Amino acid sequence: MSKKFLYKEIIDYLEQLIEKNKMIIKYRMPSENQLATKFDVSRITAKNAINNLVESGKLFRRQGKGTFIVNPNFDAKYNSNLDNRASIGLMLPNFNSTFITDIVKGISAHLDKIGMPLLILHSNNNQDTESFLLAHTRNIGVIGLIVLSVDGHLYNKGLLRLALSNFPMVFLDRIISGVEVTSITSDHFQSSFDAFNYLSEYGHRYIGFIRDTHHDINLLEQRYKGYEQAMIEKKISLRHDLILTIENDKDITKQFGDFLTKSKYMTAVIISCSSFHMPHLFEAVTKYNIRVPDDISIIVYDNEWFAYKNFLPFTPHYIDQRPQSLGHAAAQTVVDIINSRPPSFRNNTVSCKLIEGNSVKKIN
Repeated sequence: MSKKFLYKEIIDYLEQLIEKNKMIIKYRMPSENQLATKFDVSRITAKNAINNLVESGKLFRRQGKGTFIVNPNFDAKYNSNLDNRASIGLMLPNFNSTFITDIVKGISAHLDKIGMPLLILHSNNNQDTESFLLAHTRNIGVIGLIVLSVDGHLYNKGLLRLALSNFPMVFLDRIISGVEVTSITSDHFQSSFDAFNYLSEYGHRYIGFIRDTHHDINLLEQRYKGYEQAMIEKKISLRHDLILTIENDKDITKQFGDFLTKSKYMTAVIISCSSFHMPHLFEAVTKYNIRVPDDISIIVYDNEWFAYKNFLPFTPHYIDQRPQSLGHAAAQTVVDIINSRPPSFRNNTVSCKLIEGNSVKKIN
């Protein structure tokens, strides 16, 4: 068999390996010696075949490391700089809600498609732990970071330093005031605006709103602003007795129960609270003998109620923030930043969806 034919056979073999493994980060190709042995050719012939594919942009070499496939999801110039341990970091405060676990599913699904490992950094709701992990992100091969921080409105210096150094970073469901960083959030304003209008279409006029300060103040305030704007457009006067701000240092169940039962006007309520408050809400419904939706119609956020479905006499209408879509968008955006392809939006929002249960009643 001629050397020319063998040379072409080696290239065909390498191109088959590239096609099969192109989505795997840092896939290492056979060495010149391995190819020379496999095809019974000289090392020079094997080297020329590899060089052909390097010149065409399909492979890149690392001195002392080997030859690797150029991943199509990363710029060629960046592929050549990828460390063997390269991964995307995900900073999480906890795993205490289905909202967070669904975000992880969305991030993982996208990164799996491009062969990029995900490294989860768990701060356990502790800013000191968060700072320690952030200080070592680059040392452990993290090339981009998705952050769901411990506190929604107080950020440690490590996060700010990384942000200001232009390290590839996306803040998830958080916004840092005064610092130019990329964030992916739910469309909190529109979600509550739409929920109010949905209840209005069912005949409700005096619609309450329950909020808390357990998580990010700015974003949850957007939910309130959406509710407020819907009232303005419906030409309904804002009544402060229809607003409850949960005080976390007091009896939360009692606050829910008193608010849901003592208003003379309120026929429906939008509950803009975190998963932390959901057990208290459901306890109040039982303890105060509140019949949903006969006594009051309720819309909640997220599907945290699902853990209590066997104990609930109703199935809540809930606003789905589509956390898997949030995770997918965050993963795609941090990869775009790594590739020096600016994301489409600095502060990108993911639309929410109202999922109907049986907790809303039509009234005349």
